[in-house]
Amino acid sequence: MNRIAPSVRASRGIVLPLSLVMLVMVTLLAVVAIRGVTTEERIAANLRSSSVGFEMAELALRHCEEIVWNGEDPTGTIKLDAVKFVESPPLGARWNPPSSANANWADPVSSLTPSNVPTGVAAPRCMIEEALGDSGGYTIRFARGTRPTMYIVTARGFGDNSATNFPATVQSQLRPNPIAP
Repeated sequence: MNRIAPSVRASRGIVLPLSLVMLVMVTLLAVVAIRGVTTEERIAANLRSSSVGFEMAELALRHCEEIVWNGEDPTGTIKLDAVKFVESPPLGARWNPPSSANANWADPVSSLTPSNVPTGVAAPRCMIEEALGDSGGYTIRFARGTRPTMYIVTARGFGDNSATNFPATVQSQLRPNPIAP
């Protein structure tokens, strides 16, 4: 007579279902982990592209600001008087035209491209607008007989190699010849 046989027979069928349940749980955990990593990689790539777009816009902004401060670019080939808009209606909005074509940004005379743009990104552009007199809700004071001049410099950069993804726009206002009080 075998007294162990009934307990062995009762435990034979539990190992396979238990191992299958454990296998499904481990598979689900792996799928969730892989999905989380993929999402984090997309977030990191988008963050990098938006940062590159902002950096390219800053590069173009500094390029046009240098033209305003010096009257020309470092090579002497681009003169301020040849590339600025005068009294754009409405003031300071030439960079943001109502048409979706963005013709002002596409025109190589209207918007400038810095020469030191790294490869792999769309070339950033900048434009210079000359503002005269009262602008932006505040009055600029000038000495008698001087021409009131302020420049609005706007730049656009993109985070990848197309001019549609991750756009960044930065703007500054400059008065290159301030009048002492």
